[in-house]
Amino acid sequence: MRATQRADAIRSRARIIAAARVVIDRDGPAVSLDRIAREAGVGSATLYRHFPTRAHLLGQVFSAKAGTLAEYVEELGRNKPTSSALRAWAHRLVQEAITDRGLGAALLSAGLEPIADSQCRGRVVDATRQLLALSPVAQSLAPGVTAEDFVDVATSVAIVVDEDVVRGLRLMDLWLTGVAPGLPPAP
Repeated sequence: MRATQRADAIRSRARIIAAARVVIDRDGPAVSLDRIAREAGVGSATLYRHFPTRAHLLGQVFSAKAGTLAEYVEELGRNKPTSSALRAWAHRLVQEAITDRGLGAALLSAGLEPIADSQCRGRVVDATRQLLALSPVAQSLAPGVTAEDFVDVATSVAIVVDEDVVRGLRLMDLWLTGVAPGLPPAP
């Protein structure tokens, strides 16, 4: 009986995080936790049993998003030519940074952002490092350009453009043109 209860709890937790990602992306991090519970198909008590505070849930959502980005790098390494993989990665970083602006602010106001950010940022920087190591285009990067620079520029662009993804992608392309002159232009 306990193994079944444990498996149910693991499934419930995963459903809550998945639903929270969708609802938060759509409606923002201030969305009602009851709404997230309904979207996940669980009761409010189940949500609070797994995540006693909004901050705990938001931290897990932020962490799950970082994990998804790391998986995306592995996919790029397998499926894209290296020059287009680098641009696709830069674009994805900007898109995620724009989408997650409200989530980061909510974590900061809850006092969790520095912890969540350092762990999640580390995963994203490591993924960027992995892609740069695979890419011959990385050899043509301007001296001193690091994986941290990619993440910092994407974050900075997200702040500047607010929610304008098209402008964010254009600014990221301008930066890439400057730091990776050997990279083919964006289509």
